[in-house]
Amino acid sequence: MPEDEEDEVYEFVAGGGENTCERCMAMNGSQWPMPPNQPHAHCECEVVVRPRYPRTPRENCEDTTWSFSQIPHSGAYTYGEGSDEGFEWGYNVTIDCWDGGSYEFEIWLDMGKLSDWPMTDTFEQELEGYVWDQLYDDVEAVIARVCRPCTPQLVS
Repeated sequence: MPEDEEDEVYEFVAGGGENTCERCMAMNGSQWPMPPNQPHAHCECEVVVRPRYPRTPRENCEDTTWSFSQIPHSGAYTYGEGSDEGFEWGYNVTIDCWDGGSYEFEIWLDMGKLSDWPMTDTFEQELEGYVWDQLYDDVEAVIARVCRPCTPQLVS
């Protein structure tokens, strides 16, 4: 996120799923200089801080991409002792939102105990698959918080 508060706005994000009321759906994606009030009692929507727009959006509003790389050397650490020793790996993640925003952050994954990963011919593929599954869920949750919602163009 930008460090200068003037580069940030408060965006209303409808969050009630299929039960979202018409008032909240109409406010979805609207941006404010100060946090807006919830439009009604028991509202399940949220207000998130986003970078000020406009940005240079991509042609396809669903074209959000992300990539990751393991943090070298200091990107792993162990915990516990002896046979109970576990390990974590750190990853740098970059999200490029369809709306032109770009975000970088770290995610640390608890890989469990080394004994949970028997040394077989498929050891590396199993580790990569586990990492991908764990990162996918975490990164998709971050995308939902930091990338502007994709709204279909209205046809006139």
